[in-house]
Amino acid sequence: MPSILQSTKLDQSLLRWQCDPEIFEAESTRGIEPLESIIGQDRALKAIRLGLEVKSAGYNIYVSGMTGTGRKTTIKRFLEQIGIDGEIPGDICYVNNFKNADLPIVLYLPPGHGTQFARDIDKTIEYIRKMIPSLFESEQFKEKAKKTLEKYNLQTRDLFAELEKKINQEGFAIVRVEAGPISHPEIFPVLDGKVTNWEEIAQMVREKKIPEEQFKKLQETYNELSAKLQETLRIARKVNQDMNEAIEKLQRESVTPIVKGVISDLKLKYKDEKVQRYLDDLKQDILAHLEQFKAQPEAQQPPIPFPIPGFKPDPFLKYKVNVIVDNSGLDRVPVVIENSPSYKNLFGTIERVVDHTGVWRTDFTRIKAGSLVRANGGYLVLNLIDTLIEPGVWIALKRTLKNREVDIQSYDPFYMVSTSGMKPEPIQIDVKVVIIGDVNLYYRLFYYDEDFPKIFKVRADFDTVMPLNPGAIRDYGKFICKICSSENLLPFDKYAMAEITEYGVELAGDRKKISTKFSQIADLIREASFWAKEEKAEVVTASHVHKAIDEKLNRSRLVEDKMKEMIADGHIIIETTGQKPGQVNGLSVYQIGEHSFGLPTRITAQVGMGQSGIISVEREADLSGKTHTKGVAIISGYFRGQYA
Repeated sequence: MPSILQSTKLDQSLLRWQCDPEIFEAESTRGIEPLESIIGQDRALKAIRLGLEVKSAGYNIYVSGMTGTGRKTTIKRFLEQIGIDGEIPGDICYVNNFKNADLPIVLYLPPGHGTQFARDIDKTIEYIRKMIPSLFESEQFKEKAKKTLEKYNLQTRDLFAELEKKINQEGFAIVRVEAGPISHPEIFPVLDGKVTNWEEIAQMVREKKIPEEQFKKLQETYNELSAKLQETLRIARKVNQDMNEAIEKLQRESVTPIVKGVISDLKLKYKDEKVQRYLDDLKQDILAHLEQFKAQPEAQQPPIPFPIPGFKPDPFLKYKVNVIVDNSGLDRVPVVIENSPSYKNLFGTIERVVDHTGVWRTDFTRIKAGSLVRANGGYLVLNLIDTLIEPGVWIALKRTLKNREVDIQSYDPFYMVSTSGMKPEPIQIDVKVVIIGDVNLYYRLFYYDEDFPKIFKVRADFDTVMPLNPGAIRDYGKFICKICSSENLLPFDKYAMAEITEYGVELAGDRKKISTKFSQIADLIREASFWAKEEKAEVVTASHVHKAIDEKLNRSRLVEDKMKEMIADGHIIIETTGQKPGQVNGLSVYQIGEHSFGLPTRITAQVGMGQSGIISVEREADLSGKTHTKGVAIISGYFRGQYA
């Protein structure tokens, strides 16, 4: 009867799977087509396709799996392939709200029309700025304005002529009195053909030159005439106001055909209802502020004691168009990979500037779009860890995906008081978010964040292995060819490709599987090419692949070598000869980073009288882990069942 050792003996061929180099059907990667498809992730790709094709709310995608399985690269390539047939999203612009400047209006235009709309508005304002001064300087307008002014000036002259006649008949005269920088009309009595002020008249009364009854009569007449003067001045102010309104009306009537014509041309070009309303508001604002379009000399500003460099306000800034998303250059739906998802980068911001007086200012032209807005109509890829560690990002992202709109605000977590009261109109978005994370974080969020399952309804798991078959082996060869061609590496012969394939099976740890950790495979390809170049070789061979693997192990095995030295020097005692009761040698597997290795360990046991059962020194000293403690408990149960 064969012994247990003989029945479990492995054949040498079973210790390591070997790849037949002839399976590649080419002598080197020069005869192989580069890999264009995504391999080994069929389950994940089906889940991703589901999430991308279902347009309902909440069907965003959580991509989980181990680092190095090509999640990010696969997602980017897959999204770009899908995006070729998608509809290009439109442009997004912010314009001034003429009714409330703190509430800018968002406009949606077809792709490429945003910048064209901005140029058309600029040309329109520039045209109006040239035409209005020319119109006001024309002889025809000056003649109409002159007639209007003469009409109202004549009314004013008639009013004061009639009043002056009445005042003169009563023995008084109108005199203009200077009071600082201004002057005003005043009534004084006329005595002996001379205008006399009231102080002189009072002195004459005291000197008995005029009777007191005459003085009182003068005062009564003065009061009556002063009332008539104030009434005349009030009427004159009203006439002057009517004159100004008539001039403004004349200006509007003269300018309206010009403004209405250019705005009508824009309305014929841009049919969107919201754009049409904005153009109507633009026309009304221009007609209501014609003064700013007149040619005027630059006003002298009072000097500032300590001037601060900065921008000066532009009175025509309110007529600008802020194109925050311009999709004119896209040939497919946008795919945005945000590697730094800060609040500003993800949601946008409202920038501030210091003007020449040292005051912080902002306006709608300072609104900047973030990745969510730029990815509108397409896809946004984020890393979960980066998203969670950024202040305020995760909560705002959930709110945005639930409401399907982005509210752009300045995010100043270190300021107690906001410096801007501007609240732009929220932007409606239709974007698929693909977030990349690990399995542990997925389950934590699933159970502890009630919004998470509602927002990320699709999970795509990336596997670390795939079935080993001829098709997978040939795909490995195509992958090697792709890395070589894209990074300008040396070509690999079929024996080198076979060695890399065997390394992939070794990584999988299963003769029937091959690894999909393509980042590690790609690193091996690069390092093998490096060592081939060091030897001045023209083709990478199997020996170069062996060299790359050995050098990689050598870089990681410092701890292993040190521990082996300690065993060899007798610092760690391991007995390999003879027999000793209660002592056996075991094998401990150490995992240090990406390197794992095994070292012998001495296991000892003592037997004594008592009822405590098996006592684990490691457990009693809190030096053992959960797995070790469980193993000791299983052995304890076994012995109790056998011998108790």
